Amino acid sequence: VALGTDEGGTIPILRAYDGHGSMCVVHVDAHIDWRDTRHGQRGGYCSVMRRASEMPWVKAITHIGLRGVGSARRQEVDDARSFGDVFIRARDVHRQGIGSCLERIPAADRYLITIDADALDTAIAPGVLFPSPGGLAFDEITDLVTGIAGKGAVAGINLFEIRPERDVNGLTAKTGAQLVIHCIAALARGSQFGERGTP
Repeated sequence: VALGTDEGGTIPILRAYDGHGSMCVVHVDAHIDWRDTRHGQRGGYCSVMRRASEMPWVKAITHIGLRGVGSARRQEVDDARSFGDVFIRARDVHRQGIGSCLERIPAADRYLITIDADALDTAIAPGVLFPSPGGLAFDEITDLVTGIAGKGAVAGINLFEIRPERDVNGLTAKTGAQLVIHCIAALARGSQFGERGTP
């Protein structure tokens, strides 16, 4: 479990899995984060999934909760599609449910789940860098994690992009803390700790 304010922290976490088999990255975010560089930086929050795609052990990427243009231009979308990324909009989750969403996540030996706090609805997570309405509900994300734990081994789970300086009454921090607790419980119920969950 990893926590941080900048989703660029997912990059060194992913690098740590070199030599430990293949994985699918489940990227829960309002944006696709496929920029090659932004302001001269190749390892920041806008580039996480492009850097992931360059790691041979990352065989698939699924984005869930999309609803903002963010830093993505036509080229980034095209590059992500060329890699084979699966795009699932927040609206698709709301209309079709988590079950349909889980069916679209590729089968894999292991999953790394990385959550950007702006994937959550701004009513429960206002303390993010780029808030936009229409995000995922708390239960949708916990149900998603539970469902992924039922699909295969979860190698790790991350929560990034909570910005305390933008928070309102500590609401985002409290939501994030509860989300991590619920996700750990979902992994425990899914028998992810011990032999099956060992990286």
